[in-house]
Amino acid sequence: MEILSAWSLKNKSWEWREYAACLGMTGDLFFGKLGYNKKQIDTAKAVCKSCTVKRACLEYANDNTMTHGVWGGKTPTERLILLGLKRWPVS
Repeated sequence: MEILSAWSLKNKSWEWREYAACLGMTGDLFFGKLGYNKKQIDTAKAVCKSCTVKRACLEYANDNTMTHGVWGGKTPTERLILLGLKRWPVS
């Protein structure tokens, strides 16, 4: 699965993806098949660190309640903290 595939989400504006450092990478690194480990998270965050559109990616994840994966260099727990939430809202 390519990470930046066409999903039907609230915010359909994601032209920023064309400039994403992770473009063309598989989702396994960012979404972990069998859960996360520190090495995997650090590797995913390293890709995000050099990305010129990480803020747009992070905003996209937050706007669309992405409860899994590393988006914009942040894990789901880190995104919850940024949003001031204790848990993800149920849709």
